[in-house]
Amino acid sequence: MGLRRGQVRWASTMGPAMDLSGAREHCLKLLKEQDRSSYILHSYIPSKARDAFIGVRAFNIETSKIADSAKKQEFAKMRFEFWKGIVQKALSPSLTPQSLHTVPAEPVAIMLAHANAVDNITLSRRFFITTLQTRETFMNNPPFRNIDKMASYGEGTYSQLNYLTQELLYSVSPKASQFLNENPKLIEDLETVVAHIGQATGIATFLRGYNFFVSRKRFVPLPVDVMAKYDLSQEQVLRGEADQHAIADVVFETATRANDHLISARTELNKLNGLLDGTIPDSMFLPAMTSIPVQLYLEKLEKYNFNILDPKLQKNEWRLPYRSYKAYKLRKI
Repeated sequence: MGLRRGQVRWASTMGPAMDLSGAREHCLKLLKEQDRSSYILHSYIPSKARDAFIGVRAFNIETSKIADSAKKQEFAKMRFEFWKGIVQKALSPSLTPQSLHTVPAEPVAIMLAHANAVDNITLSRRFFITTLQTRETFMNNPPFRNIDKMASYGEGTYSQLNYLTQELLYSVSPKASQFLNENPKLIEDLETVVAHIGQATGIATFLRGYNFFVSRKRFVPLPVDVMAKYDLSQEQVLRGEADQHAIADVVFETATRANDHLISARTELNKLNGLLDGTIPDSMFLPAMTSIPVQLYLEKLEKYNFNILDPKLQKNEWRLPYRSYKAYKLRKI
């Protein structure tokens, strides 16, 4: 695209049988209701790695709500510490099928612990911890000085989730994993692809949530330097006194940067697919499919002339299943 302008409360410890099916049902419900793109994508994930993917994406949903659901900052910090503990216990290298009962009986913890101890899926704790630390750092919604700060949030959250998706897919793809180990430069290139996608996702997430942030959080999720360029202040936006054409100009520049990241990811992925004679395997391609909802949102922004207040932007994206299938079949994002 060329831009022109009611969580269930679980017990504190698992029962001896560990209710994996109940945890899976709970996490899938979260995805279906709050992360439709991940719900669609999970069906493309190999069955051996599917529970790990569902757990990772449910972790993202649960931890993204901490700052908004906690009434006081100290409560939010306690929740972040709780999730750090979940990660350490569920993904401990010493965890075995016999010691699963030591992991808190929280649905996401069950999914991650089972992936770790039973399915032998690689999930690096550092990616989860970086996600939590980033969310905690941005908990009070500090103003973004520039677009790079918005992208930095995306790198600290959505890129980390993409790295985890790469890991879990490599775990169940021995041939692809061996090939990548023999060609380490390809690993770096694939990480670059999903890093760009994560940064684009971070920027687009704040644009998509503009109405919520402004009306509910009294926070303007736009870069301060670009706003100043168009003589806009956060106070004007919060008071409803900002010129709508100027806001559209700011949104255009911000969305363009997100689109630039997608173009970089697409270019790099196409180059890799060419090196592999157009036969890039699922384990290398599927993580890049997380770019699809970002692409669709940017296309809608363009269609409505970057009027971020247009109510049509809030409608469900009906094209998502088709575009996902098309990308998968053609191996292009």
